[in-house]
Amino acid sequence: MSDPRGYIHQNALSGLIFSCGVFFGLQRPSVRPAPTRDQLRRIVEHDLADCSDDQRAYFSSVAIEPKRWQQSPWGDESGGFWAVAVDHDRVLWFNDIEEGFNVSQFTVRGTIPEREYWCNQDPLRLALLELATGTNPDGKFGPPMPLSGAVVQAMARLISRLVRRR
Repeated sequence: MSDPRGYIHQNALSGLIFSCGVFFGLQRPSVRPAPTRDQLRRIVEHDLADCSDDQRAYFSSVAIEPKRWQQSPWGDESGGFWAVAVDHDRVLWFNDIEEGFNVSQFTVRGTIPEREYWCNQDPLRLALLELATGTNPDGKFGPPMPLSGAVVQAMARLISRLVRRR
């Protein structure tokens, strides 16, 4: 089955060059429109096919009608992120910027706190494990952060070497 997201993933080098270009102000990150409710349903259905029977049963017990949850600042431009399941104080949501599922704790239903924004690109089966247990075996990846000058210089040298090898 093909991926209903229809996304083409950049290779590591082009992603690194793009990130440096954005960091240096040479280009702005492109914002892909968030999926529609129907597109999101297809993504969920696609990912559920890779889940175990127990995971599908669990998802069925915690699933909600997909709804946009507010998240500032990362979700401001798109109107928030699609939430698809809630278990106690945890929400399972689709990060359309990162093209994957994430789990966050919340205190106000309908709002993902700023400190709970994650950049994971997890498939639904892994995010369901985190929703059920409260832990992600692969860890959590936070929002973009400014790089120090030394890191930027090292990245520029690395990119220069890699480009010369091509």
